[in-house]
Amino acid sequence: MLSPRILHFTSQRTYWECDSLFCAEGFDDSGGSIRRLLSFHDNDQGPMASTTPEGWFDLVDQYSQCGLTFDKDKLIAISGLVNRVGQFTNVGYAAGLWEDCVHRGLLWCPQQKPLRSLANLKLPSWSWAGYSGAIQHLQIYYFEPSPDMRLRSTSPGSTIIETSILRTPNSGLTLGALQTKDPNPPCSELRWQTRYRKLYDGEGVNIGWVSFDRDWEGDHSLQNISWVVVAKNPDWDLISPDKWSFCVLLVKPSILGDTCQRSGIGMIFGGNGWLRNSEIRPVILV
Repeated sequence: MLSPRILHFTSQRTYWECDSLFCAEGFDDSGGSIRRLLSFHDNDQGPMASTTPEGWFDLVDQYSQCGLTFDKDKLIAISGLVNRVGQFTNVGYAAGLWEDCVHRGLLWCPQQKPLRSLANLKLPSWSWAGYSGAIQHLQIYYFEPSPDMRLRSTSPGSTIIETSILRTPNSGLTLGALQTKDPNPPCSELRWQTRYRKLYDGEGVNIGWVSFDRDWEGDHSLQNISWVVVAKNPDWDLISPDKWSFCVLLVKPSILGDTCQRSGIGMIFGGNGWLRNSEIRPVILV
């Protein structure tokens, strides 16, 4: 499917890629090759056909920085890699997400610039492929996924996510200024070049952060925003759930309230007590 050796010619440098190396002129190692990112072998002892490779998320982050001539080719251009992953793992796939790691696939956010919606592609709002612009996935290696979240095909070419929504009162919550190049992000899962805003409770205490998919300079409101818990990290304090961290998906419910569309993501620090006071009900993400 991929050539064993590739030369990449760019406007400034030439890059070499093979099974064991990806480097620029002068042998400056520039990171992992596609083959290493999507490795299915453990010490050459045979295929590991169990789960989606961790390198998939790094690959998508790199791919989102590429400029395609036609937006409609965004998923088509990586369909060969998708087929290869599927052959080894036999895991379901839809619109850029793998069924065995839906929580990881949902937790992406824009880098330094806001995203542009590619509405003409008619992809789900939760799919990274439905937007133009550089993204990055949160590094949540040790977070536990929400147990009630799953992909479901409703018709050929159409997929939804079934989960539970938290309709949280937002009257006491406020947002900080937009950050784009913070050298000290509020948590290790958030990289420094992420576009985000700190989240404060009614007493002015920082309880987390949020990142909207299309956030511009100026004020941004939490009005009409609901929360979906995607993953949690209980490792900080196994005895007291009030100190757990929660990764959330920011969504906007439809007028009837039976479906929601993605608006961004966030993380709540020690938010078990705050989230516990929310109304919980089933919802469909479209």
